[in-house]
Amino acid sequence: MAELKIYASPKAETNKEPTSEKKPNHPVPKAIPLGLSVIVVSDGLASSIVLELNKRECAASFILYGKGTSSNDFYDVLGVGDDKKQVIFSLVQLSKWKSLRDELAPRFKTSRLAKGIAFVIPLTTLAGLSVYKFMSNMRPNAQPQEEIIMPEKNNYEAIFAIVNDGFTDLVMSAAKKAGARGGTILSARGTGNKEIEKFYGIVITPEKQIVMILVPKHIRDDVLTSINQAVGFATKGQGIAFALPVGDVVGLAEENDSTGETSK
Repeated sequence: MAELKIYASPKAETNKEPTSEKKPNHPVPKAIPLGLSVIVVSDGLASSIVLELNKRECAASFILYGKGTSSNDFYDVLGVGDDKKQVIFSLVQLSKWKSLRDELAPRFKTSRLAKGIAFVIPLTTLAGLSVYKFMSNMRPNAQPQEEIIMPEKNNYEAIFAIVNDGFTDLVMSAAKKAGARGGTILSARGTGNKEIEKFYGIVITPEKQIVMILVPKHIRDDVLTSINQAVGFATKGQGIAFALPVGDVVGLAEENDSTGETSK
């Protein structure tokens, strides 16, 4: 696992003559590994998830509201049914992930309404030493670090598609044609660089929606290609789609077989 680098501005040295030369930021070595935890659950369940995150020394969580997509053929990967969702973003110590994963797995199996999904994306760099200390809970009485246990092989990636408002159905239709099982829709607001927009003759509309889709790695390129063809940047949807590697997954993805093949 790559070492997490923390970039912090050097302290001002008042005893030295002022100089115009800029000093580069320096990474802090041997940082506690952190990851971006993304947890999608039905509306109303986020508070109980946050409690579990707090038990594992998570300093802050951010709750977004979204909408799940549904399919007549199979369950969604990021939620079940066409209903309201809560998405919890948080930075967690990777050493705490296995404990969180083991807590969430049985919860997601209790009933169809409790089904959800959680995944973690390991961080490589974080800006700000004070932010790092806060997020990693570097207090004197903090619990000692546990052994980090992450799967040796990662079979999933998270695709994020940012499109104009009203084009999410086309995104999901294209994604499902390529083998994806479902997604979660988040509302957003876009803004463009006016100078660049003028050069390319493109205007970025402010009303945006983000579709978050978890897919097996072996169909990632097919899903991205299908989305780009349907709602790419040159279309009225002005879509921008990209994928991020996922360190570990818990939830509906466990219904797939061990090879990462999607059951249809």
